Amino acid sequence: NYLVKTLHYDVNCVRSVFANKPTEFNYLISLLDSLTTFANNPENKLILAANKRIENILVKTKLNKLVTFDAIQGTNSEEITLMKLYNESLPLLTKYNQDGNWGEYFNTLSKFNQPINCFFDKVMVMDEDIDIRINRLNLLTYLHKLFNKTCKLSELA
Repeated sequence: NYLVKTLHYDVNCVRSVFANKPTEFNYLISLLDSLTTFANNPENKLILAANKRIENILVKTKLNKLVTFDAIQGTNSEEITLMKLYNESLPLLTKYNQDGNWGEYFNTLSKFNQPINCFFDKVMVMDEDIDIRINRLNLLTYLHKLFNKTCKLSELA
């Protein structure tokens, strides 16, 4: 209430941060500032919409176990591009999260805008081949966990 009414943060940004039940609050204002900048950038509408889409797919499919994404089994370049970007971004995002470097954290997430959009434009997640489908669902699970590590981005979509 104070963050929204007094400090004038967007209620969806506040919900996004508190959805992940933060345990420390000394970084809250800087996180909200960076998240607000990220959410207000029109280019990031792609990743926010994609994150919401991923969440909906994962809820509907109820994937029971997560296994490693198999890049060899990846049947197109969009899958492989996303997994490479995931592998490159994970250590950076982990470091930025630990350091409270929210500006760089969200700048790194922004790099997923175009690749995730291309993925959904060109890839049928629910492929007829069960192994391909599970592999793609695993990729989406990894991405969803990465995108929502600091705050629940679906609150912003």
